[in-house]
Amino acid sequence: MTNTAKNNPNTNKKDAASQLGKYQARVTVITPTYNRAELIKETIESVLAQDYEDFVYVILDDGSKDNTREVVEKLFEGRKNCFYLYHDNMGEADTVNKGWNLCNTEYFVQVNSDDTVEPTLLSDMIAALDANPDCVVAYPDFRIMNEQGETLEIVNNMDWSFPQALADFACYAAAPGAFFRKSKLNDIKVFKDGRFRHTNDIKMLWNMALKGNFIHVPKNLASWRSHGVGISANRYEAIEEIEVWIEEYFNQDLPKNVRDIEETCRKTIFNYYAQLMELSNLDYRADMANYYRERAELPMPCYVNLQVGDNDLIGNKFNGHDLHKNLRKRNIESTHLVWNKESDDKDTYVIAADQINRQTIRKYSEAIQRTYNLDNVHNPLMYEIMYNKLFLDADVVHLHLMHNGLWDLNLLPLMSKLKPTVWTVHDMWIATGDPRAESRPDYFFPFFYAKNQSLNWELKKEAIKNSDVTFVVASKYMERALMEHDVLKSKRIVHIPFGLNFETFYARDNKATRDELGLDASETLILLRGDGDVRKGLHYIDNVMRALGDKYKIHFLVVGNDEITIPEGVKATRYGWIKDDEMMAKLYSVADLFLMPSTREYFGMMAIEAMACGTLPIVLDGTSLAETVNSPTHGVSVAQDVQEYTKVVEHYIKNKSERKSRAVAGIEYVRKKHDMEKYLTALDELYQEVMTEHPVSKRYENITNEIRKFNEVKPRLDVVVGMIDPVKSREIDKMLESNAIDYKTLTNSIQALSDELQDIHNSKKWKAVNFVTNALPRRRHLAKLRRVGRPLKRYMNKVKDTIYEKNS
Repeated sequence: MTNTAKNNPNTNKKDAASQLGKYQARVTVITPTYNRAELIKETIESVLAQDYEDFVYVILDDGSKDNTREVVEKLFEGRKNCFYLYHDNMGEADTVNKGWNLCNTEYFVQVNSDDTVEPTLLSDMIAALDANPDCVVAYPDFRIMNEQGETLEIVNNMDWSFPQALADFACYAAAPGAFFRKSKLNDIKVFKDGRFRHTNDIKMLWNMALKGNFIHVPKNLASWRSHGVGISANRYEAIEEIEVWIEEYFNQDLPKNVRDIEETCRKTIFNYYAQLMELSNLDYRADMANYYRERAELPMPCYVNLQVGDNDLIGNKFNGHDLHKNLRKRNIESTHLVWNKESDDKDTYVIAADQINRQTIRKYSEAIQRTYNLDNVHNPLMYEIMYNKLFLDADVVHLHLMHNGLWDLNLLPLMSKLKPTVWTVHDMWIATGDPRAESRPDYFFPFFYAKNQSLNWELKKEAIKNSDVTFVVASKYMERALMEHDVLKSKRIVHIPFGLNFETFYARDNKATRDELGLDASETLILLRGDGDVRKGLHYIDNVMRALGDKYKIHFLVVGNDEITIPEGVKATRYGWIKDDEMMAKLYSVADLFLMPSTREYFGMMAIEAMACGTLPIVLDGTSLAETVNSPTHGVSVAQDVQEYTKVVEHYIKNKSERKSRAVAGIEYVRKKHDMEKYLTALDELYQEVMTEHPVSKRYENITNEIRKFNEVKPRLDVVVGMIDPVKSREIDKMLESNAIDYKTLTNSIQALSDELQDIHNSKKWKAVNFVTNALPRRRHLAKLRRVGRPLKRYMNKVKDTIYEKNS
């Protein structure tokens, strides 16, 4: 019969506790649990499978509402050394403390209800403690497993050194399967301090370390289950409890060897605080991280850098996203400000994130530019960049792809005088629009709606002439083009080839990777981009597919936009946009050829990625790609002729040995030319040069200070969700833009919007916003919510005026 204490009557509880108190054994094993019926079976079975029998096993159910009782009682049936004790919920700490105080055996071990132990845990740990009577704690190595029980990592613990643990602010003994010599720790009544949610294990073990030595048992004897949650963005809340605990700890009587480590320990703790702040979502996290670094006497960031662009994950290797993460590894405080954020990176922020109508602002800006045939002029979103705290705090700003709807060239001169500014030029947009240069094919860049080329060029030319920007290009081709330009040749132009992460982009085992991706080992795999833009050479790809697709056993792997038409009978797999670099590197590695027949290309990142992964790229003459792939020595470049291109592709399909030898040589070339550390060093040196050379002006300092005082935008990781239904706003927009307005429908839409605004104004949420903005009048991102009614009223008046004019 199982020893249980059921919820009712209470006498059963007393009977079970009484039986437990009389049970004689050398080891007490406890498992605290709460609603873990689906996992606890595996835990119990691992404990019951021990090769050592002299133990008592206690399940402490902290008020579970699921079928934990049924699971436990079934497994405990007929076992006199097993006890199930149920109590109303009181939390893990109090539950473990209850088990600790019920223990009357020499040794004690806690096995959590989602973990498991090896069959020799008890025998191995008892043997270690029996052989070392001065030790009060023994701890093993262990494995980390996922929710499915699959091994993620093997943790080989360090041998015990209390001074080292203090200096590291660590406790290696905080491991699953750790054993405690209860007979020497009976004066400890509180095993886990419930005041401390984040640090109760290390607090407990550091106190025990004052009572005796610890011993490491170098065997993998337990498993800890990870539920996929790392250090969260609110983990900084642990700082307050660590401060309380650490003061209590060092204010007690301590041995000299512990007291001597106090200063080092405190510095390590401040370093830990700085890391927690960096991981947080707090507006002031950078300031606090620097404060704690200073307290820890750590090197402060060399300088503050801001990368600005349109996306984070699309083009992450060259748009500033990977760059800012690599710069942070060099102790440079670099952040990324983008319009479209798709990553979960804690140092990537969103432009105009606090504007509830950010998309509307962008659409109206684009509509105005279309109306007057302007190209990246008159864009209020530039103020959202310049007013952002990240921009105001930056020592140097690095711009990337800006002409995709973010740019206002009129503000470039001012921006570059407020902050030292570097601009990586990714294409020839900066040089286009000059009517005199129409004969230059490399100056060509399509204007999507800009017809006033002379006007647009004059605006662009004046902005460039009056700005203090350092332009960075990744190819010699681009450098030559800009240096020959009438306006740009007077500016500083620096050639810095992009760096590549060779820990991701390397040649993998072809057969193993094909098997992993489910690709036939006998096929010739050709990787290509499926973008429909004529500049990407889709007509070259189409001809290759039609001429060779059914002639050889070819499987085309298509990445990018899904705009290519696959001819009938041709085998192809579409992968779409791949934002996972590991997956992209695998596709490069399995491909026999990479086709990149772009007719307009100014660097060609994908070509060097393919080469780094051991794949031969075939490109076209007349662009930067011939130099990028170092044709004819390594990559292959072909004249801009569709038939000739197809002929060369066929040659390398048939000549495997030549293809392989070129590919192998290409790996070495790319590793020397595009080393990431060289790239980062070159940019770091450039940043420091432009910061040193940037003139200090009281005039522009005053502008920055006034923006900071009255208009500063706090950086946000996520976009504010609009309170007003955007559908109603769009209905009005469409009617205003149309020639024929349905006045009745329009009036109803205005009234619906007005009613919704009134509902918001009367809501508790609105009152809360008023309360907060009254308390913080200069918090612009909150004040905007409060002022949302004013522009709407002006908007409605504008609509009414339009109706009046139409009626007149």
